[in-house]
Amino acid sequence: MKHLFIVNPVCGKGISHERCSEGIVKTMTEMGIDNYEIHVTTAPRDGYEYAKKEVEKGEHIRVYACGGDGTLYEVVNACACHENAEVAAFPLGSGNDFIRIFGDKKDLRNVADHVNGTVMDFDLIKCGDQYAINQCSMGVDAEVCAKQADFKKLPLLSGEAAYTAALLYCFIGRMKSRFTIQIDDEEPFTSDVLFCVAGNSRWYGGGYMAAPKALTYDGLLDFIIVKK
Repeated sequence: MKHLFIVNPVCGKGISHERCSEGIVKTMTEMGIDNYEIHVTTAPRDGYEYAKKEVEKGEHIRVYACGGDGTLYEVVNACACHENAEVAAFPLGSGNDFIRIFGDKKDLRNVADHVNGTVMDFDLIKCGDQYAINQCSMGVDAEVCAKQADFKKLPLLSGEAAYTAALLYCFIGRMKSRFTIQIDDEEPFTSDVLFCVAGNSRWYGGGYMAAPKALTYDGLLDFIIVKK
């Protein structure tokens, strides 16, 4: 099996990609594994494009998303629907909401644990021609998420703090959207909605628990709809 590490050099504000790469090389050498590669991304979607190219070669491969939820999103989309591919989430971002269901991200940064980890099946959300592993949402929380990226660029703001700042910012703007929603075979309804979340996992925005009962492997989506 090939081990491919997709490393995002600009994620989070803590561990550098050089330190991450050094740790990977050290661990793989100690474990006697030479069929591995480290790819440091250079632009948005670079991780997706590179991983997809390697996955489509057909070799049994495990792709490690070394970054935040954005890096994981790219890797998941590169590997989705390929039986030869496995995905591991190595949390280096400021939020890392998906892996919260497994524990604290600091406890999930052992390379050997990921290499020796047990493979599990997880649900995905298909939205158009792309896949999400965490959540899909619409309404004010989607607007907050878009604004969060701007606040993350400011000093001392990352993860939950950046999300909170974006939330406060959006309070002075539009706080409702009018949606027509249909769930499964139920009758569609139209309403003024603050937000609507389709949750495969529980957290978003750097630690906000939007879907408290969601499980990533139960075959179900949890819908949280907050009307005006």
